[in-house]
Amino acid sequence: MVARLLPIVLAAVAVVAPGRFARGEEFSVIVLPDTQLYTCECNGASNDTFIAQTEWIVDQQWAWNIAFVTHVGDLVENYDNIEQEWINADIAMSLLEDPQTTGLADGMPYGVVCGNHDQPDGDDAADEVFFNQYFGVDRYEGRSYYGDHLGEDNTNSYQFFSASGLDFIVVHLEWLEVPDQDPIDWADDVLAAHPNHIAIVVSHFVLNTGGNFAGEGLPIYDTLRHHDHFALLLGGHMPGEGRRTDEYEGNTVHTMLANYQTWDNGGDGWLRILQFAPDDNEIRVFTYSPTRDEFDTDDASQFVLPYDLGGSGPADDDDDTGDDDDMADDDSAGDDDVADDDGADDDDAADDDTGDGGVLLGDQGCSCQLGALFKRPRFTTLLLLTLLAASYRYRAMKS
Repeated sequence: MVARLLPIVLAAVAVVAPGRFARGEEFSVIVLPDTQLYTCECNGASNDTFIAQTEWIVDQQWAWNIAFVTHVGDLVENYDNIEQEWINADIAMSLLEDPQTTGLADGMPYGVVCGNHDQPDGDDAADEVFFNQYFGVDRYEGRSYYGDHLGEDNTNSYQFFSASGLDFIVVHLEWLEVPDQDPIDWADDVLAAHPNHIAIVVSHFVLNTGGNFAGEGLPIYDTLRHHDHFALLLGGHMPGEGRRTDEYEGNTVHTMLANYQTWDNGGDGWLRILQFAPDDNEIRVFTYSPTRDEFDTDDASQFVLPYDLGGSGPADDDDDTGDDDDMADDDSAGDDDVADDDGADDDDAADDDTGDGGVLLGDQGCSCQLGALFKRPRFTTLLLLTLLAASYRYRAMKS
């Protein structure tokens, strides 16, 4: 009976899913840091960890109201030299696209950055053959959340998602050893064309662990800061964690670095959860590992960022946002500043696995999440409608 009813249940979920985040309801964006050691299965890492990350995302889409997933680049380690690494990345990321498991016709909305290890021998002047073969335009065209791309390939692209009555645009910019203004100017035009979408920009190398802009971070910020809907700048590349907050003409931009490849087992599955709380005007940042089933709760890994999301909360609170250098006119220094102790405190993670979001995470999304889900009216309504539809269809099949 269960096997026969499963397609009915998933179909009901797919119909209601696009509106499942009610206005004011909390929702999340998942950030996947550099996965290069998982896909090459080197330094004690395994692609099973990458798969565990995307499996967890699919399993947790209701518990965390996951609206979007972004990968900061370096999907693979060995450029275009070993195709198996690209196959491994494809296996892991494809889990986000399965309509049967996600309950969404186009899968979960997501985008990826082309990092330096995703280019032929790190040469940004060469054609990214495998990146565009495995994560090119053809993979995304026709999906409702896909926006567009620059030029003929997918190394620079943007996507859309909506949640809690808010519209977002996510721009993914490729890594360039020497920052190129052309893709950044293109991003400027994209943001100008969508002024009513909160903008998240993701590029591979934007910040170092000292909180200073690095790589393309400063050119991106300087070019886009005049957009009052530019909210977040995300990246990886440098091992460790870092963040900064800047203000320009009343607009706040939070920039964050997260890359755990030098931690145990190539990163131990650590990922970032950005939980948006519109009613409180804040973004709660968590660092979680599905393979360890625990949070890292030190100040660099778990914190709250104030941001005006249209709620009644105090968006101008100077919460623990780290190095709040108000302007970015001198922060291009220190590009090679790598913290060599960022992975040392893995054991500081919370033992109760509850975090500040009040959502319990058990083994791969078990029944410990049901309490949190049943508190959400839209989920309860969806569940009841799904059960009613399934019951009606089952009686019809029996008769």
